[in-house]
Amino acid sequence: MGLLRIGFPLLLLFLSACASPVSNPQDTEVSPTAASTDTPIEILPEEIPQEVFEAPPADSSPPSTALPPSCATQITTNDQLFVNYSDANIGTGYCLRYPGSFYISYTRKVGRGIHGPSLRPRENISGGVVVQPLGPSQGKTLNQLADARHLQATNREEIVIGGVPSLLLSSFPEDSTQRVALIIHDDLVFEFNNTEITSDGEDALAQAEEAWRNVLASFAFLPSGFAETYTDCPEPQVKADGLWYMPYVNVEEGYCLLFPQEYVVHYIVGNRHLLIQKPDPGFNHDPGAVTLSILGDQPSGGLELHILVNQVVEAQARGEVYRINTPIAGQDGVFVDGLYSEAGVRHIFFLYNDIFYRVIVRPTLVEERSADVEDLFGIVTGSLTFIP
Repeated sequence: MGLLRIGFPLLLLFLSACASPVSNPQDTEVSPTAASTDTPIEILPEEIPQEVFEAPPADSSPPSTALPPSCATQITTNDQLFVNYSDANIGTGYCLRYPGSFYISYTRKVGRGIHGPSLRPRENISGGVVVQPLGPSQGKTLNQLADARHLQATNREEIVIGGVPSLLLSSFPEDSTQRVALIIHDDLVFEFNNTEITSDGEDALAQAEEAWRNVLASFAFLPSGFAETYTDCPEPQVKADGLWYMPYVNVEEGYCLLFPQEYVVHYIVGNRHLLIQKPDPGFNHDPGAVTLSILGDQPSGGLELHILVNQVVEAQARGEVYRINTPIAGQDGVFVDGLYSEAGVRHIFFLYNDIFYRVIVRPTLVEERSADVEDLFGIVTGSLTFIP
């Protein structure tokens, strides 16, 4: 019907043009010989109106937003996925997999550490992998970069990481356990540093070795279109103390958030439990620990939020309970204080995609860290975003 409305006025214009006054053929003498003696008008090819078509781009397919296969596929049954999405739009975003007993730390604004095993307070272990960009290669080869960084390793081996030729250095004179790998991607140098491993237990040593192997085997740079998936996710923010609120994305649960740089992140896959803590999860016995958890508890079963919250309160309340409605992650939420006998434990309950979620922050027993609790709770609940 829209085409008819547009076409009808055009038709009227055309007809009116055809009906414009012209000389009556009967009033005009036409010499039959004049037409035969006129020189024909030659129309050159370039004068013929041509339709202009834009050539399609060489690759008209949309940019990929899928995870690279090495990251999308589990290496072991309990390994975890880490996605550094915040740098994907500048070509330095990457993903990797690491053992489920390890946790993520942000050693610098650009460095990411995989440390652990966590949740082992009785085991003396320090080990992990740090991944960080170092800057432009400035035309140097991998061997020249190793020399410039004074990496005097006895062994140098050419390997491949993330589909990119790499250099593995090992057997350093000052530390026989250290290993360093260098790669150049789009003229940017990346370093993988296997930090010193010390442990009293063979099991922990084996897991630390597994972390190194998993990171190198799964590491991949994200496709250029990957960042489009996370346009709603928060960007890093500088804190008043000069440190940063850093971005974290949980691909399995489909959400992203900011958390203080000095904390570590540990995701327990089977329990759908994200743990953000300072100090690290290996020190759960520390009375000064500041801890926040996000749990995807259970399907709602079609029940409304207030009914589910009432069920939790009736089952777990140990005294007077304070509750108030509050928004979170673009959803209606309920803030509850006083569920447990432990004073200061606070919850926010909400529903998303028929899953009943709760955010829990636990108090610290060290008064000097009480401000940390408020800071952590505020930034996580204020930045939590679900990915469409």
